[in-house]
Amino acid sequence: MQMVSNLPRVQAMRIVNCPGFLRNVGMLPSLQTLEWADSSMMFLPNWMTLPIFPNLQRIYIMVADVLTLCRCLKDGPDWPKIQHIPIVFIAVMNGPEYIYYIKELYIFKTNLPAFAAAPPPPSLPFYDQ
Repeated sequence: MQMVSNLPRVQAMRIVNCPGFLRNVGMLPSLQTLEWADSSMMFLPNWMTLPIFPNLQRIYIMVADVLTLCRCLKDGPDWPKIQHIPIVFIAVMNGPEYIYYIKELYIFKTNLPAFAAAPPPPSLPFYDQ
């Protein structure tokens, strides 16, 4: 698949292992539910912050590993890409780890270990003396 766009009536979509979906997505004005699984996904795409899915209510994403899932934690680099979506479920393929978020009720649940949710340690500048 080269590009997903110009589907004004599509309300639900399932995408499985389509790396092009990370880059080539256009306006889908009626899309309400997106199910997306991609074993090559290492981060959520930047287009997720754009208003190309104005009616999106639910997104279910399956990622390849825990590191990618950790990027979606609150204050993680991918959190701004999903925080505006009303219902979010992201899980690791073939693993028990998940994130579940409901915007309206501000429910955020995960079964990631505490160390995964902790911020990285501060970096110390290197000084030449």
